[in-house]
Amino acid sequence: MNVRLLVGTKLYREKFSMESFSTKNDLLALVKSGSFYSQSELGSYTVTENQCALFRRDVQYTRKIIEPLTFYLFRYVSDYELFSREHIVFSNTERIKSSFEILDMADRERLRDRHLCYHHILTDLSYLHSLEERSHEPIKFTEDEVMENAAAMIQQRLLSDVTLSEVAKRSGLSYVQFIRRFKAYSGRTPSEYLNDMRIQRAKTLLSDTGSMIREVAEACGFSDEYYFSNFFKKQTGYSPSAFRKTIL
Repeated sequence: MNVRLLVGTKLYREKFSMESFSTKNDLLALVKSGSFYSQSELGSYTVTENQCALFRRDVQYTRKIIEPLTFYLFRYVSDYELFSREHIVFSNTERIKSSFEILDMADRERLRDRHLCYHHILTDLSYLHSLEERSHEPIKFTEDEVMENAAAMIQQRLLSDVTLSEVAKRSGLSYVQFIRRFKAYSGRTPSEYLNDMRIQRAKTLLSDTGSMIREVAEACGFSDEYYFSNFFKKQTGYSPSAFRKTIL
C-alpha cells in the first residue's frame, strides 16, 4: 500500500471560508475540539471531538461549524482506501488523545520530522479504523441450519488446517453447492469467511499481546510463519510487524 501525505496541518476555525466545496485529493479532518455539520450525496452527519470526517475527492460537500473548531487536516493520495466511512467514530478515544499529544508536540516544537509524524498518525488512524471496523463488523446470515452448522465447524477448526471440502461433505453437499449456499447464507465464500476470522484473530493478538509473530501464526492456524506474514500483508497491505508498530 502506498500512501503519500501532501499536507498535514493544525487549524482553528470559527467559520469555514467556503461552506460548499469539493477537493481534488482525499482530505481527513481529525477534530480535537468543537463540532461541525457535513452533508453530501454520501450522507449527512455531525462531527465532534475525537472523531474524523473524510472528504472524498470529486464529491461536492456542504459544511457548517456548530462550535468553534480546532482540528488536524490531512491531505493525501493513496492507492488503497484508508477509510471505509465518511464519518469515523473511534471506540478507543485514549488512542486518539495520544495522537493529539504527538501532533501537538510536533507543531509546538517544530520538529524536523513533523511531516513524517503527520504521516505516521494518518496511517495509524487508518489502522485503528480498520481494526475497530473488523472487530465490530456483523456477519449477515440468512436462515439456513445446515450452513449454520458448517460455519460452526469452520470456527471450531480455525486453529487447524481446515479442509473446506470435508466441511462440504459433512454438510451433505458437493463443494460447488457448498460454496454457493454458504455465500447466500453469509454474504461471503467459505474461504473468505475463514480468512476474515483468521485476520481478525491475528489483529487482536498483534494488538493485545506480546506474542512473537511465529506464535501468532500458530494461533491463527498457520504452521509456516513466512506464509502467514505474506497472507497477512496480502489481506491488510501491511506485514504483521508493521501493523504492530502502528499500535504500540
